[in-house]
Amino acid sequence: MAVRWGLWLLGFVALVAAAAPAALYVASEAVLHHHYPLPRFQPISKSGPDGVARGQRLAIIYGCTDCHGDDLRGRDFPHPAPFSEVHSANLTLKARHYSDEDFARSIRQGLGPTGESVEFMPSPVFAHMSDPDVAAIVAYIRSLPSGGADRPYWVLTWRARWQLVHGDFPPGVALMAEAARQTPANLGPKYAQGRYLVSVTCVECHGPTLKGQPGGPPDLTIAGAYGPADFARLMKTGVAAGGRQVGMMSAVARKRFSHFTDDEVAAIRGYLAARAQAETEKPKATPG
Repeated sequence: MAVRWGLWLLGFVALVAAAAPAALYVASEAVLHHHYPLPRFQPISKSGPDGVARGQRLAIIYGCTDCHGDDLRGRDFPHPAPFSEVHSANLTLKARHYSDEDFARSIRQGLGPTGESVEFMPSPVFAHMSDPDVAAIVAYIRSLPSGGADRPYWVLTWRARWQLVHGDFPPGVALMAEAARQTPANLGPKYAQGRYLVSVTCVECHGPTLKGQPGGPPDLTIAGAYGPADFARLMKTGVAAGGRQVGMMSAVARKRFSHFTDDEVAAIRGYLAARAQAETEKPKATPG
């Protein structure tokens, strides 16, 4: 009898041990492939005759080529933990079956054509991207020759599945509501262009209201200390005031921000200087 009960207990333990990974797999797949409601979407207008060239420039400035490769055919990410592999999408293959609205929804709302959350896509940064900019980028994607591999976005480890199920790695779409709500301060029509440009670039590192990140990039009130010439040099060459290199900002400036036009750089600097002045003029809170 004791032997029979021992065998039954071992069998039960083995069954539980086999069922646990299966349950985790099913639960994590449900998170990954959950279909969120697709919001009603106003079709974007077609890009004008200069759309492809403009879209190529914007694809560099906004970092599309950083993630998807210079040819937008996707690339491997070198540090995928807790995933075993992470690959960005091959956009030239997506162009075969994505509508313009599918692209726009993925870029600005973090949702694929069927309502699945698009992971690793920085849609919170692009939530306020304008229709003309989206249209130009889509026009550029469609101008490229289609080809290359169609690789999975990622290969999951059991640790990654555990984190997905327990909310340690929330779906990207969960970040969109807050991203749509928070924007850099509105300083009026005079600074509208600069505000727009920082809202789809600088917020990626400095946060949605440009107040910086704990232990990371600073509050951009620091930009108020830059004169026009020093600021233009930083944006075009990555060299900060005093001839300094400033880490990631220097690298991003050389690769991406150097493609801003002179007028765009001036607009960004004008907005950041006005924001810095507005921040210093805010009344100080008095002790209670």
